[in-house]
Amino acid sequence: VITEVATVASDNPIISIDPRKNRIRIYKSALRLFEKPKYVQILVNPENSVIAIQCLDIRPDHQYHRIQWKKLENRNSFEIYSSFLVDKLKKVCVDWPNHDSYRIVGKYHKKDRVASFDLRTAVPVSAETEEVNE
Repeated sequence: VITEVATVASDNPIISIDPRKNRIRIYKSALRLFEKPKYVQILVNPENSVIAIQCLDIRPDHQYHRIQWKKLENRNSFEIYSSFLVDKLKKVCVDWPNHDSYRIVGKYHKKDRVASFDLRTAVPVSAETEEVNE
């Protein structure tokens, strides 16, 4: 089973959402699928319960996050803190209690440099487990 999980993790992008801390984590292995982009945009489709991460090398006009690769050298994830965005996600995922983090395995769309994540497939992860996996 561990081998199977490791294969999924290396082939598919993974994010986690922690409603308690208003945090979205994009794991470094996911960012590497995009060939080390400079910027990310978070897109949400509430009707389909999908969150997407678009990676760009040219700074977009609005609502983007700059990835500082130097700061990521000793970390496993890129963290985005946004109460606005996490509140929007909680409205889509009304059954999420505030005390859990959620891990979501997504699909990478190489041509568009986008990873999509179905929020309905989110798996609860205890806060302790999430912190250990940093």
